[in-house]
Amino acid sequence: MRIDDGRGKGEARRRRGRVFQQERALFALLVAYPRAWTAAELVREMSPPTLYVDAIAALHDAGLIHWQGGYVVPTLAATRANELAG
Repeated sequence: MRIDDGRGKGEARRRRGRVFQQERALFALLVAYPRAWTAAELVREMSPPTLYVDAIAALHDAGLIHWQGGYVVPTLAATRANELAG
């Protein structure tokens, strides 16, 4: 019987934290420069690339960006919310 020492859960928690930081940075870039970006452009701009792929997917799942045909653009609601939060 294997005993869970909690390290697996801790690593998952740390990864979620890193992805959250990448989401914030990516969101800030997208609303500061609201244009159609290719996913490849965003991954090149940001590092490490694997976390940004996860961040793009998370922002899309949250309804903050449109991600279609290889292009990423902030939603109107996301852009407006950012303006209001100013």
